[in-house]
Amino acid sequence: MTWFLGFPRLAVLSSVRVPRHIRRGIAWPLAESPEGICVTAFERPDTAVIVRQRLLENAEDIDALFVLAALHANDGDVAEGITVLNHVLRLDPAYPGAWRFKATLHRMRGENDAERSAWQRAEAVEP
Repeated sequence: MTWFLGFPRLAVLSSVRVPRHIRRGIAWPLAESPEGICVTAFERPDTAVIVRQRLLENAEDIDALFVLAALHANDGDVAEGITVLNHVLRLDPAYPGAWRFKATLHRMRGENDAERSAWQRAEAVEP
């Protein structure tokens, strides 16, 4: 088996057979047979698209909101990431990692008092 890692997709050369019920767009078929398709590559799912879909289904999906905050921060919009994290923490003040992530975002913005406060909350919630 040969592996090639590239951005934005992970290509896998393989002789693995995948049943026909696999969604199109995730597996690219090399050849089809009655048993299924021979997979040649897997495309990395677009995280932003998945988050958008989950939030359309449930606007208060805490996991999707947490990932949305990370996406904003990754795109350089740290303030929006903090805003989304605040919403996450209103929905679930004990959400794992949220206070620590919020402290990190405040540190990125140079907000030392807010960072310290978030770390204290993190220690109280996740000892």
